[in-house]
Amino acid sequence: MKQRLPKERGLLWQMIATMIATLIPLGIVISLLFAQAGDAMQKSWDSNQQNNARIVSGKLDDYIQGIYSTSDAFATDPRLLEKVDVVYTVHSQKLRAIQYIKNNLFASYNLLQDNPQISIIYNTDTEQVFNLLDPNQNTGLVYMELQKLKVDAAEKLGKFYWYPLQENFVQSETYNDVRRDNIVLGSRRIFKPNSMKYEYVHLFSIQEGKIYELYEDVAQESLGEIYIVDAQNQLLSSSEEQALQNVALPEYVQDWLNGEPEQAELLTSAYRFYSYTSDLNGWTTILVEPQSAIQTQMQELYAQVLWVIIVAVVIAVGSIARLYYRFTSPLSKVAKAMQRVDNGDLQAYVTPSGGQQVYTMMETYNTMLESLNRNLDERLKLEQKKKELEMQVLMTQINPHFLYNTLETIVWRAGEAGRTDISRLAASLGKLYRLSISGGTTVPLRQELSHLQAYLRIQNSRYKDRIEYRQQVPPEFMDTTSLLKLSLQPIAENSILHGMSEEKQTLILRVKAIKRGSDLIVWVTDTGIGMSREQLAQLRSKLANPEQPIPDAAVQRRSTGVGLWNIAERMKLYLGERASFMVYSKQGWGTSVKMVIPQTPPKEP
Repeated sequence: MKQRLPKERGLLWQMIATMIATLIPLGIVISLLFAQAGDAMQKSWDSNQQNNARIVSGKLDDYIQGIYSTSDAFATDPRLLEKVDVVYTVHSQKLRAIQYIKNNLFASYNLLQDNPQISIIYNTDTEQVFNLLDPNQNTGLVYMELQKLKVDAAEKLGKFYWYPLQENFVQSETYNDVRRDNIVLGSRRIFKPNSMKYEYVHLFSIQEGKIYELYEDVAQESLGEIYIVDAQNQLLSSSEEQALQNVALPEYVQDWLNGEPEQAELLTSAYRFYSYTSDLNGWTTILVEPQSAIQTQMQELYAQVLWVIIVAVVIAVGSIARLYYRFTSPLSKVAKAMQRVDNGDLQAYVTPSGGQQVYTMMETYNTMLESLNRNLDERLKLEQKKKELEMQVLMTQINPHFLYNTLETIVWRAGEAGRTDISRLAASLGKLYRLSISGGTTVPLRQELSHLQAYLRIQNSRYKDRIEYRQQVPPEFMDTTSLLKLSLQPIAENSILHGMSEEKQTLILRVKAIKRGSDLIVWVTDTGIGMSREQLAQLRSKLANPEQPIPDAAVQRRSTGVGLWNIAERMKLYLGERASFMVYSKQGWGTSVKMVIPQTPPKEP
């Protein structure tokens, strides 16, 4: 087998490799710079988020400060005290008092201050509840909830006390909105100078949605969530609605607030926490952002720069390839054509192109290839002629002794006068020789089978019908397939000479034909005495030997002289390498010959 030449890298790949080798250090430098920039950006990000926590806390302080101012403004207002000191036994009178407080006192105050108004005033002395936010709400329900919250506890005197997020019991209307149906409640005990007692409680009911509006802009720009908790780390507000529905902080935020050591490393690897605690009311604003979200922004920026580099590389490679094909494409065509010739393609002509010198070189290459094809054609013709001569020699090797043996049989039969089979025997002999000399190198399967049957009729006359012929050939194969002339009869002859036992046992000869793809496969099988392993090995060795074996003189006197070696050699010469001839045998069982006969002519070398 011809060794393939190593594949040439080519100028194009060398240019591309050089450019890539130059860009690799550049990519490493850019990666290092990004790593440094990433640290700086992370610090800047942390500073911005910490500042956002401070901004949210400041907005909440401003809002709460307005609540404190409102409470201070009405803590000693005599008009308000006059209304809430009265014990109302008629509900309509109490409603008129509430309307007076809202329309006269609060309305005039709102002209000067846009602060949240008092939602409930609770007189601890008379135990009356003035629901200024929703007078129609069940007063008994409100009173019960205030008692649960212990708004009048002694430890809550004189200062604001905030209760965590809870269901809105101040208003009777529900909205099916978690932000409007949940409230944060603040209370303050008010001192009454005249009685020297803390007789009143100012309560402010703030819908969670109102608190959320104060920092909604920051929450929308944030990559994570915002949580507002009181001094006891109880939830007041959050940008995450799931936390509002659960009325509780997520477990990982609670773990961070509690400072669980075993959770610290896990939490900091997954989240970044920013917090700020107000000095005004002890509320803590917590911003929680997933590390992955922060890293994603960094990676997106890094990816954008990489894409710019990749696009630049693609443009550069395209420019190099364009220049390469413009100036070296003709030379590359010649190199590829020469490689095809080396692989056996003698039609690898090229279309001349390029500059004058390259054009002339390509024309010279085409001329050389044309000259090579002419020389090969002449050589193939000589080889074919040689094979035809060799075939003529092979075909003339039919031993005339077979004719003598047949004539002896006819004479022997003639002694038995009055037997009609003598005429049939003579007719079979005539048909046998007529088929032998008719046709070309290959004949239809029908003709070769007729030749075999004529031969077997003659042999059955000699061996007293001890030969039984069986045929398994589809009718459509008879005229559509072909094989070498005189290829079946010598196999049958070999079976009779070497396979028939001395006993009176019948020899069964079978011919079977099948097709596999474009190949005709013919099996010729006998039920003779067969061969031992050593005999079969010797026969196969002779068939594989390119030199014709010396025939056995004793056998030659009884045969046509066209042996198995002759058939195998003719198949190689005329049918090519795809054809095969193989013998199988087992002592005591018989012998089988398999021929694979291509139905398409072999390709020209």
